[in-house]
Amino acid sequence: IIGTLLGDSSMERDKPTHNSRIRFDQTYPLHEDYLLSLYDIFKNLVGTPPKIHTRKPDRRTNKIYQTIAFKTLRYSILNDYYDLFYKYDESNKRNKVVPNNIKELLNARALAYWIMDDGGIDSFNATHLYTNKFSKNCINLLQVALKDNFNLKTRVYEKQPLQWVIVIPVLQIQSLSSIVGPYMHPTMTYKVKGLN
Repeated sequence: IIGTLLGDSSMERDKPTHNSRIRFDQTYPLHEDYLLSLYDIFKNLVGTPPKIHTRKPDRRTNKIYQTIAFKTLRYSILNDYYDLFYKYDESNKRNKVVPNNIKELLNARALAYWIMDDGGIDSFNATHLYTNKFSKNCINLLQVALKDNFNLKTRVYEKQPLQWVIVIPVLQIQSLSSIVGPYMHPTMTYKVKGLN
């Protein structure tokens, strides 16, 4: 749950008195096998199996994309995760954040799921973590956790104004592959050089 919430999954909670659920969503058909592997993990918490959704045309490219997604049912046990990852600002707008105690939560398996969910590899074989939904303070928390928990030294670049990407340089790839390799889905190993 921690790794996917750092990535593409999201949570829903209608009111503070209601219980929470998680939505898992991936590109179809490219990441279908990975999404189905997530479904296998969570199926005991799910009422309806994954469905394919056709999105409206992308405003920039006019292309039509499809995703495959499923949601858990609502459970009180998931409220703790919601409270960790979602905060409301002064205008009562909901924002996804990195928990202050992410260092305690981020283990090797969570890192693998974070990479599978929202990672990529560049032409220099560096692994990127697309953290554009998080603030700079959140990025700093993640960098500290990566350094302290796994001795991974990272750098950050601003892909678009106020949208940052964490880069794990190619010199760190051997360490990274040994950390996350045991947990990577076979269709996602391409995101870490040395695993595919």
